[in-house]
Amino acid sequence: MGSADEGRAGGSGRQPVRRWTWYSAALLGFCLAAAVGLVLRTFVVSAVRVPSRSMEDTILPGDYILVNRLVVPRRLLLQIPFVASPPRVVEIPPIRPIRLGDVLVIHPPVGLAQQIFPANAFLLKRCVGTPGDTLMFRGSTLTVNGRMVLFPPTAVQSKTPAAFTESHDPVILVVPPETYFLMGDNPANSEDSRVWGPVSYRSIIGSAAMVYWSVTPGSPRGRSGSGSSSVRWDRLGVLIR
Repeated sequence: MGSADEGRAGGSGRQPVRRWTWYSAALLGFCLAAAVGLVLRTFVVSAVRVPSRSMEDTILPGDYILVNRLVVPRRLLLQIPFVASPPRVVEIPPIRPIRLGDVLVIHPPVGLAQQIFPANAFLLKRCVGTPGDTLMFRGSTLTVNGRMVLFPPTAVQSKTPAAFTESHDPVILVVPPETYFLMGDNPANSEDSRVWGPVSYRSIIGSAAMVYWSVTPGSPRGRSGSGSSSVRWDRLGVLIR
């Protein structure tokens, strides 16, 4: 009797052992990767394709660009589970302010987006004016707060300068608060703030960081009839400056 009772007591004290199977581990890994990817895409980095010539030759049509989203404030909606309280909006500050010379990725101005671009289109332009800056256009020369703006050597404007405006007289403007004046590196083939005016910071998605893929126009992702020969391998990994 005593030994039987001891056996039952000993058996009741055992706990079932949980074993992770390969499937459950793989599922957990997939969920974690998806969550990290979602956070990165929402708050850190995203990718866009360049369709136009406005940023030649810094950025070419057919380039695919990684975008740094940490240069603009990001808003995060927090909701505590199982609690009947309204969600809270938390604003994540940028890691640095937007600077002159940054190549920015923006949503098109509302009117322009409806007329020309699809709803999910993006534009890439260089920042040449920040809030409060005084810009003066004179022929093919641009000064900001009295200092001449020099486009990078890759820009068409550096190789074959074109007049910024049709006016023969200097054009002077001050960038309003919370807006940025943007232009293409190929201004003769660019619609930018000279047409739409300064862009609100709320329209800015981030700054262009690097070319991660590039194909010749007319052969999406390098899978046209010419196959991989359309890939511009020398463009891969090019940093945007």
